[in-house]
Amino acid sequence: MSFAKYCFDLNYANPIQAVFGIFGSNWATPILLTLLSMIFLMILMYYLSELLRDQKLKAWVRFEMFQIFLTALLAVLIFVIIHWTCTFDTQPFYKWISNGKYDAAAGAKGECGDILNKYHKLPPYCSMLSYLHKAENYGKSLYFALMLMSYTISQLSRYTVGGHPLGIGFENAPGGGFSQFANLVVVLINTYTLSFISLYTQETFIKFLFDACLYYLFPLGIILRSFSPTREFGGAIIGFCIASIFFYPIMFTLGEVAISQSYQPISKDDILNAINNKMVQNNLPEIDLKSQPQIIGEKDVEKLKNSGSPDTSPKIFLEDFGKSSTQFINTQNIILSILGGGLIFIFPYSGGLIVAWLTIIIIGIPMITLYFIMAGLLPLLNFIIYIQSVAALSSMLGSRLDITNITRMI
Repeated sequence: MSFAKYCFDLNYANPIQAVFGIFGSNWATPILLTLLSMIFLMILMYYLSELLRDQKLKAWVRFEMFQIFLTALLAVLIFVIIHWTCTFDTQPFYKWISNGKYDAAAGAKGECGDILNKYHKLPPYCSMLSYLHKAENYGKSLYFALMLMSYTISQLSRYTVGGHPLGIGFENAPGGGFSQFANLVVVLINTYTLSFISLYTQETFIKFLFDACLYYLFPLGIILRSFSPTREFGGAIIGFCIASIFFYPIMFTLGEVAISQSYQPISKDDILNAINNKMVQNNLPEIDLKSQPQIIGEKDVEKLKNSGSPDTSPKIFLEDFGKSSTQFINTQNIILSILGGGLIFIFPYSGGLIVAWLTIIIIGIPMITLYFIMAGLLPLLNFIIYIQSVAALSSMLGSRLDITNITRMI
């Protein structure tokens, strides 16, 4: 049974069922037997110390009884943490932060979706998974955008425009000079790929970690901490699990709050419309994925050549460049206008093509930046805080654990 399924069961279980089901049906009995056996053994040792009048043995027995009692308190604390992770509703917090504009439950799937539909809750564990699923869906749309941008730019670089002033024909390929912009798309794709791999790795790691803590590490840590020779190791395992179950969802919640003001869901149609709007504004053919097996073909090249007819003056191109640039960049930049005007007078029939190059690049940069923050930067910060919290809690409850090598391997 997965951790999400356990959370679903925990939301309708009564307290007794929840307590005895916290470690799974097979773990409650050995834990109780271990604690009761150690208490019974300490009682026998106490009577033995009274019989022998050994004060050192009596002090050791009292210390061990205190440690067993502390272990039982840790078991109760673990139950409280898991219960909070599975039942606390985070939706009001997100609504308060974003003024109701951000839907934290949009990516809930599986048992988390069942919890949301039946109990109208989004627990911290499900909030963490819904964040990862939102980032996954955002990444799939972004992959479509990057492929579309890459193919469109590769086709634009092959365009040739020409004219016949004074009966002398000429042709030039203005996009060829901007072919280096294609390297920016390659950088964007590489950044996206690393972020997407990091996202999937983190999602797999979290699911395995929570299941392992619930059904193996937590019970093992409590049992080992009940015995004196293995107390340090058992305490370290408990500290590791508390950091994983408690602090990891909190870090994801804070990260999701950080991007809640900037995150906007995107679809393939939104991306296609954004690119087509700029193509039309700059006298370039629209991209029709439904009717064209290729995005841009020979007919589109002829259409582009026709846009550079002798009737089209550089002044019209200059005006179109100013309108399109200020509308997209939303600024009245004098230097940009002078630069654009100079380019258009040099290439009087290809102003729209140059603007399309710049436009398509700029469309992709904000999307890939947000995705890198969601799937790359925030997970990196989470791991840094997670490593330090594991080290602090494990050293407080037992031997210090350094998981730097584990996270580096992941």
